[in-house]
Amino acid sequence: MANTERSFLKKKTIVVIGEINEKKVLYIQNSLAELYLSGSPDILVIISSKGGSVDCGLSIYDLLTLYPGKKTAVVTGEASSMASVILQACDKRFGTANASILVHNIRRRLTLDDLRDKRRLGEIIEDMEKVQNKIYDIVTKKSGKNLEQIKEKYEKDEPMTVEEAISFGFLDGVWDKPLPK
Repeated sequence: MANTERSFLKKKTIVVIGEINEKKVLYIQNSLAELYLSGSPDILVIISSKGGSVDCGLSIYDLLTLYPGKKTAVVTGEASSMASVILQACDKRFGTANASILVHNIRRRLTLDDLRDKRRLGEIIEDMEKVQNKIYDIVTKKSGKNLEQIKEKYEKDEPMTVEEAISFGFLDGVWDKPLPK
C-alpha cells in the first residue's frame, strides 16, 4: 500500500482513484480487512476513476458490500464505467459540484480469432450478457429505476452531471463541505 493510501486509511478513507485493476482490488481488500479488524468503523470512499476491468470492478463492489460499516462515497472528477458500479456499493453516494457519472454497456477486447470462431463468439456474447445483467441488477436495485430505464441509460453512453445523476438515482446528493479531518 502506498504512503498516500496508508495516510487516507488512517483517516478511515479509501481512495478509488485511477484505473480499476487487480492492484486496486488488492488495495481495497487489504484496506477493508484492516478496517474490519479495527471494529468496522464508518468509512469515506473517494472515487475519481474512468473505470477499468469489469471483473475487478465487480470484485471491489462485492468487497464494499460485505463491509459492515457505513460507507459514504464522494465522486470527485468522475465515476465512469465500473467506477459507477463501485459507487453503488455505498450507503450514501455524493458527487462534488462538477463531477460526472458515465454508465455504458460492458466492453471486452476481442481478437480476430474470437470474431472468426462462431462458437467462441457465441460464448463471449453469452458471458457478456450475464455480466451486463448483473450490473443492471445492481443499478436497478440501488437507483429505484426499472430495467428498461436502466438499459436505455446504459445504451446512451453519455456522461451525466451531478444533478442528472441525482435525479436518475445514481447519487443521493451534492457534496458541498470539506472532507472530514
